[in-house]
Amino acid sequence: MIEAARWLAARRLLAVWRDPTWIQLISTPDFLQATEAAIVSPKARGVYHLGDEQPVTLQHFLDSACEQWGCPRPHRLPVWTITTAASLCELAALVAGTPSPLTVTSYVSDG
Repeated sequence: MIEAARWLAARRLLAVWRDPTWIQLISTPDFLQATEAAIVSPKARGVYHLGDEQPVTLQHFLDSACEQWGCPRPHRLPVWTITTAASLCELAALVAGTPSPLTVTSYVSDG
């Protein structure tokens, strides 16, 4: 997902909706440490929700990433334009028999 965002940002095609969207990220070392602990611990059971110290907005994350990459900030669009683009991507992927690079389905989990 990050590489796709970087590719789009470099071509000034990256866009995000205007409304703040809270996300919970986790660094790779933290994820690996938590995964190892769950594997080796005989008491580990169930589902573990992992994330860094505090959530950030998707918009802030993408703005910061673009700054690091030396790219302009993502375009801010109304949510209906993103949903429409995702629907068109899903339709084209269905016709082509390939995975869709953009989907309407949310990635947010309960928890």
